[in-house]
Amino acid sequence: MAPSHPFAVAIQQCWHELCALLWPTVCIGCGAPDRDLCADCLAELLANRGRVLEVPSIAGPVRVVGRYEGVLRSALIAYKHAGLTRLAASLAACLSAPLHEALRTEQRGDVAMPLIIVAVPSRAARVRERGYRHVDLLVRGALRLGRIEASRPFAFFVPGALRALPGRTSQVGLDSGERVRNAALVAVPRRMRGRIRGRRAVLVDDVVTTGATMAAAVRVLEDAGAQVIAVIAICATERKDFRESVEVKAP
Repeated sequence: MAPSHPFAVAIQQCWHELCALLWPTVCIGCGAPDRDLCADCLAELLANRGRVLEVPSIAGPVRVVGRYEGVLRSALIAYKHAGLTRLAASLAACLSAPLHEALRTEQRGDVAMPLIIVAVPSRAARVRERGYRHVDLLVRGALRLGRIEASRPFAFFVPGALRALPGRTSQVGLDSGERVRNAALVAVPRRMRGRIRGRRAVLVDDVVTTGATMAAAVRVLEDAGAQVIAVIAICATERKDFRESVEVKAP
């Protein structure tokens, strides 16, 4: 997030100018020179903060901040596939609204029952290629923004609660039946079963299309003894029923 103090802004500007000289780049949103994300595109991206929509999927309602398009789409692609991890903070700021809304809503439930946050896993080959678990980084960033763990001690992130099984491929280009079969290749590692059994869970992904991946993750978590009480993502792909989404008041 951008600093507000004039001195901090000036220092950041000098740093950006130095980086532009050493590592020339262009804005991933509009192509303007010298910035990974120019001021206008950053403002467009961060305009999603505080927005929470519910979109239908085969996994049930999913809370997101908007469509998988424009600067939001460009930033997510650059973060996932081009190694621009410095975009993680801005994307985490977008994720924070649906995550905090899910946690805030569920506070009305049994607060004595531990609430965990679980990320949808990437394939092992993709994690090795990237060098980081992209959804995990966003979850941790969103939690830091809202200080959830401090304000609600029964909510915490459990990395590695799910893993992708051998044979799983990218969902891109698959038809609906193939998506369901491919998405089913996910499991709870044996060593993690004790950590999730008997707990409520919020499931997090980056993009939701049909919801096949999330539905499979919900099923294996519940088979392992968890109760999934909310499913969230940063954005949803354009579908004809997206316009029927219900806007939720963000915390």
